[in-house]
Amino acid sequence: MLRGLRRSLALPVTAAVLLGGACGSTDASGERGKDVTVLEEPAPPSSMADLAVVKENVADQVATVDDQYIDATALYSVRDGSKAVATLQISRFNDDARVDDFEFRNGFVSNLGGQRGVPLRIGKEQVLVTQGNLQRAAVWFRDDLVFVLTTREDFTKPRTLLRQAVNVGVAA
Repeated sequence: MLRGLRRSLALPVTAAVLLGGACGSTDASGERGKDVTVLEEPAPPSSMADLAVVKENVADQVATVDDQYIDATALYSVRDGSKAVATLQISRFNDDARVDDFEFRNGFVSNLGGQRGVPLRIGKEQVLVTQGNLQRAAVWFRDDLVFVLTTREDFTKPRTLLRQAVNVGVAA
């Protein structure tokens, strides 16, 4: 299912994070990271920007991944009918991650898009935006969580979706 989702979205950025490519799989000593599990909370609503949000079953994929910094992750597709137009990945960092470190965050974002993120303020959140092949990625950090919203380049409502996505997990 994840492979089909990646092909339909042409969004390898999210898959790279999910499969450990953004953070590396070994630490400086060469030891493997901790197993990654499926993250249950926070979760987005069932629709955002008038589009359906569907939790993707990635349990089999994450069960085989070791990651130096991420210990849990979830992937949601955002769909216009049967067409996936975006993904939202929510991952939780473990205690080894330097989440408050500016360079750590920028390195994380650079690994996603191949370049440093451009800062953008959405409400109270600072979002780092980067682009890749036929896609846009918006990344924000909250406590020990990282949110990665990836949209197709041809998606017409990226800011609307982003404004709603930054509220995921925020108490009303």
